[in-house]
Amino acid sequence: MKTTEKESGNLRMGMMFLSICYIAIGAILLIFPNIALTDLCYALGILFMISGVINVAWYLIKKGYLVPGRFGFAFGVTQVMVGLYAVIKTQDFAFAFAQVLAICMMLDSIMKSQFSMDLLRLKAEKWWALLLVSLTMIGLSMLILVDPFSTEGSRNLYTYIVLILDGAANIISLLILSVWQKRYLQATYTDKEE
Repeated sequence: MKTTEKESGNLRMGMMFLSICYIAIGAILLIFPNIALTDLCYALGILFMISGVINVAWYLIKKGYLVPGRFGFAFGVTQVMVGLYAVIKTQDFAFAFAQVLAICMMLDSIMKSQFSMDLLRLKAEKWWALLLVSLTMIGLSMLILVDPFSTEGSRNLYTYIVLILDGAANIISLLILSVWQKRYLQATYTDKEE
């Protein structure tokens, strides 16, 4: 039980960190339009490589190989490879940046739809509101992939705004889910005591 709670907490913290990154990246690119996307991609490539090396080291230090189903090493190597590609082929990576973000936001939105189903099972009154938000974010992300924009600048502006909205929606949904999980556990504990 404690292992499940710990893994759930790690996932929640990972999503929270990713959401904060979404908001920060979107805000930086909106506030400072003179920052070249290639510069940002280069910096992200370096961060990915550092994060990958840390994940590989963490896997080895924490003896992740003793626990089946742990992919810290593979995940770390993947991060290093993606980071290396971003540094070496920055122009190509920058070109695909909006599509990569859109795919990430779609995956996040699918997670939010999972959270809405979790809220339904936890008997939250307005679980459907989160489902609507997740479906809306899926639609907004799909629009980036379809690319109906007349200029690259308008597509980038739209992408940055959706990125900020998705990050904020992730944080709010994680907080709401956490509150309802605590309520449910307290109610279950109270019922067992009676």
